[in-house]
Amino acid sequence: MEKLEKVNTKGWETKQRCTGKGNGERGCGEQILVTKDDIYVTSRGYYKSCKEYYYTFRCPKCGRNTNISGKYIPEDIKNRAMEEYRKMYMD
Repeated sequence: MEKLEKVNTKGWETKQRCTGKGNGERGCGEQILVTKDDIYVTSRGYYKSCKEYYYTFRCPKCGRNTNISGKYIPEDIKNRAMEEYRKMYMD
C-alpha cells in the first residue's frame, strides 16, 4: 500500500455542460470550464436536519444553475464551498 500524496487543487478545473440538472431549469448546453471558484453549495429541504446539499455552478452564458456530482470535486473544494454556505445560511 502506498501513502497518498495531498492533491494540489490550486489549478483544479473540470469541463462540464450546462444542463440545468437538479435546479428545475433547462440549460443552454454550452460546455463550460468550471474552476474551484465557480463551485458553490445549493440545498433542497425545509429543515436543517433534512436538507440535501448539492455542488453547483452558474453558466456564464445563460445564467442557469447546474449541479455537479461530488465525485468529480476534490474534498478541499467541497469543504470550502460548504463552509461558505454555512456562513451565509446557518450562522
